[in-house]
Amino acid sequence: MMTEKLNYGQEITIGEANKIIRDHQDLNRMCEEIIKPCVSNDVKDNSDKLTPRMKEFLKRENNTFIFHKDLITRFFDNEDKSLNAEYLVIVLGAHPKEMVQTKDFKDGSFTVVTAGCNLKKDRKGVLSLQTLKLDKPANEYPPKMTSAELIIEESTTDKSITDTYMKFTLIE
Repeated sequence: MMTEKLNYGQEITIGEANKIIRDHQDLNRMCEEIIKPCVSNDVKDNSDKLTPRMKEFLKRENNTFIFHKDLITRFFDNEDKSLNAEYLVIVLGAHPKEMVQTKDFKDGSFTVVTAGCNLKKDRKGVLSLQTLKLDKPANEYPPKMTSAELIIEESTTDKSITDTYMKFTLIE
């Protein structure tokens, strides 16, 4: 068993999470103002340079990827402890043409992959994270649009008590 540990990830407050999400949305909006003319079929100078797959990727409107807990905990809750992960890796991706296409999974659509991984050291001493030895060692989920909102509610009985949380409303 490896005694080294990578300290990736950190706990953050609801306010910090809200700021990260809002900053992403603002930056995405600013970038779209520049990119949209390139994606538009009306712009002859640019539309021939972009493949349908590239256009699908650039027109992404999703900002949320939702996984049921069973898809994630399967990396950590195996009876065979040798199949348990120490880390969860989340990677941005684009859905490939070779995989099944649906309304949510189109060729080039923006997606994420999650994988349970363990820290390994090769013969040269180089550390890496490697996926578990499972038949299906990763997950993908179709992108979903949500509206993220920071909620701060005062208690109706005690004004000094507030309940703060983030609410994600699904947009179908």
